[in-house]
Amino acid sequence: MAIFVSTSFCSEFIDNFEYSDSPINHGWMFKFNGSDSNFFTSRESFSIISRSLKGYVKSQKHERIGLKYDFRNNEFGEIVRDNELLEFSVMFYDIYEKENNSSEEDRSSKYDLDGNVKESLRNIYRNKNDDSARFTISFYFFTTETYDKYITISWSGDNYKYWTGRNWKYIKPRKKGWHKVNFQIVNNKLSLLFDNAMITENLHYVLKPEYFSWCSNGIAPNVEAYSWIDDVKFSRK
Repeated sequence: MAIFVSTSFCSEFIDNFEYSDSPINHGWMFKFNGSDSNFFTSRESFSIISRSLKGYVKSQKHERIGLKYDFRNNEFGEIVRDNELLEFSVMFYDIYEKENNSSEEDRSSKYDLDGNVKESLRNIYRNKNDDSARFTISFYFFTTETYDKYITISWSGDNYKYWTGRNWKYIKPRKKGWHKVNFQIVNNKLSLLFDNAMITENLHYVLKPEYFSWCSNGIAPNVEAYSWIDDVKFSRK
């Protein structure tokens, strides 16, 4: 269930999706063309406890779906104070694993220097179960900086990447299973951790959080896309 706790020492929001009704009843909002038919709790065999939140779309037209949790509706969205620690984390499940068992000679013939399948071979080696790559995780915030006020995690292609506001940066090769994304704000500076490893520190100056977003990319007609998230947590202390 979704739990909101506020004391004089800290505020905390937790959602482990252990419910069967709509996430809208637990503080979430739809984005783009999202609806209850796209986002629902599911008892997949790999769920962390017994349920996780599944995102699914198959459309007759080119469209996007999304779900968000808006911090501006509560005290989480207040201005970040000096020496305050804000942490937001989410687990997501990846059904795809990058090929790692081939020889160096074989791999060099398939992959470029960034570890991605060469453009000329992309249609040949695209994993048939890679539809979860069509979703992204984003953290939006207010800032004094001039470029985009969000950081996005993508697991399209063969690697995990993040958008800095200017360009995409490599994290590591994709691996099947659950992965943890953690955004930390310390002294107004935003840092990113992936699977508990620090990826980048002091990436942006944050005035206050805006919202968390979990969205599909543009889905082509008649293409199925799906993804799973679990254990969403946000705290200020």
